Amino acid sequence: MKMLSCACHIEKGNFLLDLNLQLPLSGIVGITGHSGSGKSTFLKFLAGFERDSGTITLPNIVWQNDKVFVPPHKRNVGFVFQQNALFSHLTVKKNIEYGFKRYKKQNPEKRVKITMDEVISVFQMENLLEKKPNQLSGGQQSKVALARALAANPTLLLCDEPLANLDDSSREEILNYLKQIPHQFQIPIYYVSHSLSELASISDVLLIMDNGKVLKIADAQDVLTDISLPLAQSMHACSFLQGTLIDYDDQFKLAKVQLKNQMLYVPAGLKQNRHKSTRVIVSAKEVALSKTPPATSRSILNSLEAVVEKYSHLPNGQTIVQLSVDSQLIIAKITTYSAEKMALQKGGKVFAEVKAVTLTL
Repeated sequence: MKMLSCACHIEKGNFLLDLNLQLPLSGIVGITGHSGSGKSTFLKFLAGFERDSGTITLPNIVWQNDKVFVPPHKRNVGFVFQQNALFSHLTVKKNIEYGFKRYKKQNPEKRVKITMDEVISVFQMENLLEKKPNQLSGGQQSKVALARALAANPTLLLCDEPLANLDDSSREEILNYLKQIPHQFQIPIYYVSHSLSELASISDVLLIMDNGKVLKIADAQDVLTDISLPLAQSMHACSFLQGTLIDYDDQFKLAKVQLKNQMLYVPAGLKQNRHKSTRVIVSAKEVALSKTPPATSRSILNSLEAVVEKYSHLPNGQTIVQLSVDSQLIIAKITTYSAEKMALQKGGKVFAEVKAVTLTL
């Protein structure tokens, strides 16, 4: 696997960004941490906007060390901010063309990884091309900003909370587009967000930062389900189950997702393609535990046989539980009173009950 290696030592007043790590140049790397932990500074360092001491190397390329500094415009990095910064006087098509023409001018001999037509097709923007930015919704503007960055055929796409100001529907739509990019066009994405559901939806690897340092970097599922980490202990804790979408009920708008031996029912407003691999996001606080099978008369559609791997009592009277479901890890959050009442034990078998309406693809 191709890797990006970097080390940096950046001082800003009382804050110090002190990192030494390797990140994959494939898939999507999610980056999170408390406000002020250094996430945005780290992305700016990778892009070349922070010229403090540090090194950045890619396979056969040095972007920065004590002798070399490749300026931002020559690193071929795409950068999408929370503020879209579109050219207000240009149409959507001209905004996207700007990125593509810039790449061709700087790299006349290089092969194009993604064409203008492919960018427009991926983001389904055919009906927006002649509009100006002020004629677009917030979600549409975000699509154009991402499309322009991709049209520049970047070696690496950096996203700094690009969807923070969008409604849930727009956010879900754009996340579905982003998932395609690394695999379809071999363009890796480093994606900063405070939203755990966003990160669970798209991340292959998760990096947690804390006070300018790396707290944890590992496979996304391992990080999300590590009950010793702040992500699992937060009020928005979530995890995911990977399965295959095998059927779609158009009458009830429900997708059926096959795990190894068990089935999940997930709401899906649009008709889904069958036999595709899919990821189901599970909110920890929406998982109820029982030692007995649920009654068939209950409204809860999903009851999964699970094994308690470990658990931890939190100071706020809640207990976070790591469960194994068909060899995949998820987490549940229940009251400590409930945990003690049901005599929760490591290795014990339980039923994890999840209302279908709380799940997302």
